[in-house]
Amino acid sequence: MRVMVAEDDPALSVFLQKGLELEGHRVELAADGVTAVEQIEEDHPDLLVLDLGLPQLDGVDVLRALRDRFPAMSILVLTGRSQLPQKIECLNLGADDYLIKPFSLHELLARCRAVARRRVGANTGVLAFEGLRMDRITRTVTHGGDAIDFTAKEFTLLEHLLQNKGRAVSRRELLEEVWRMPPDAGTNVVDVYVNYLRRKLSIVGSHDLIQTVRGEGYAISANGNTKQVNHPTTARIPLGGSIERGVPLDIAGKTSFNILLQDADFRSARSVADAINKELGRPAAHASNSRSVELQVKQGEDVPELLSRVEGVEVTLSPRAKVVVNERTGTVVIGGNVALQPASILHGGLAVNIVSEFQVSQPEAFSQGQTKVVQQTQVDVKDKPVNRIDLKTGSTVEDLVRSLQMIGATARDVISILQAMKSAGAVEAEIEVL
Repeated sequence: MRVMVAEDDPALSVFLQKGLELEGHRVELAADGVTAVEQIEEDHPDLLVLDLGLPQLDGVDVLRALRDRFPAMSILVLTGRSQLPQKIECLNLGADDYLIKPFSLHELLARCRAVARRRVGANTGVLAFEGLRMDRITRTVTHGGDAIDFTAKEFTLLEHLLQNKGRAVSRRELLEEVWRMPPDAGTNVVDVYVNYLRRKLSIVGSHDLIQTVRGEGYAISANGNTKQVNHPTTARIPLGGSIERGVPLDIAGKTSFNILLQDADFRSARSVADAINKELGRPAAHASNSRSVELQVKQGEDVPELLSRVEGVEVTLSPRAKVVVNERTGTVVIGGNVALQPASILHGGLAVNIVSEFQVSQPEAFSQGQTKVVQQTQVDVKDKPVNRIDLKTGSTVEDLVRSLQMIGATARDVISILQAMKSAGAVEAEIEVL
C-alpha cells in the first residue's frame, strides 16, 4: 500500500517509516497538517497514519478537510490523547481506527492490515492476470492454486507491473517507484529482480509472463504467456523440485537458430559469433543484440552436425567488471578487474543523532491528574570535518578500499560514493545493488 505518515516527531516518523517499509509499503512523511493535506491531494495514498497534535493544521482539522474528498483512503489516528470524547469525535469525522501512544509496532501493523481489509474489501485488494492472483492485503501470490513465495521487494515489483499491465514500464520508473532510487542510478538491480520473478513464475508454468519491450522496459502481457492445452510440459513434486518433459521439435527444416546468452553483454555476443564463424569458415553467425546470436543454416546442410560443431566451439570471454553491494548486510564486493580513473572525493558534513526514550510523568498528590508516559527526544547535530580522497593515475581497487576504511566510511557511504564515482566516470564497472 501507499502510506502517508503525518507526524511532527522526526524520530517517531522515521521509526514508523522503517517499520511500514519492512512490510513492503511505500511510505511518505509529512511533519505538519498543511503539508499532509497537500501531499495527499497529489499522491492519493491508500492509508493515512495521522497524529492529532500537528503544527499549522491540527489532526482533527485534517480529518474534516480530507474525509469527504478522499472516501477511499483509510485513516488510522495515532495520538497521545486518550479521552473518550476525542476518540468519538475522530471516529465520527471518518477515522477508521484510533491507537493511543505509547504503542507496539506489531499492533500498529496489525491494525493497518485490518483497516485496509475493511476498506478495500475482498475483491478490490486483489490483482489478477492469466491465472496469477495477488492478494495485496495478505501479501500472497498464487497461480492455479499453487502458492509462490516472493521477497518483499519482489512482491512490490510484481505488484507495480500488475498495476500497469498492458503497458511497458521503464527501468527508470521502476527504480523510482519500487527502489526509491534516482532514475539515472548506474545499477542493473531492475534486470536482476525481473529475472528472479521470471524464474519463480516459470516453476508454476507461467512462462514469459513478463515481456521485455526493447527500448522501453518490461510489460506484463498475454502475448508471451503461451500455454499448451492438455499437453503439460512441466510439473511440480510436492515439497520437492520441478520436472520437465521434452517437447518434440523438428530441426531438419529450420533455416536459422538463436543462441541465447546467460548475461546480456555485446562484447560476449560478438566473441561468440566470431568464434562460430572461425570454426565454420564462413559468416554464419552474427550478434542480433546483447543477449542472442543468430546462426544461419545453408540449404541442404546437415543441421545436427552443424549444431554439434557449434556446441564444441570454445569462446574466450573478457571478465565483466562488476561491483556487487548488498544493502541489507552492508557487504561490498569489488572485482579485481574494476578500473579506476583519477578522481577527487570529498566526504563528510553534518552528523545528526536522534535519541528517543519514554519517561513516566506523574501528577502531584490530590491533583486528580493521570500518570502518563511521555516521549523525550534528544537531537544532537555535529559538524563533521570533510575528508578528502585523491585517486591518482594508476590507483587500484585496493587503494580505494584502504582510503574508505581510513575515513571510517559506512556501507551506505560506500554505496553512495561508488554510485557518484560511476556517474562521474571514475569507475569503469557495473554496479549491482542486491
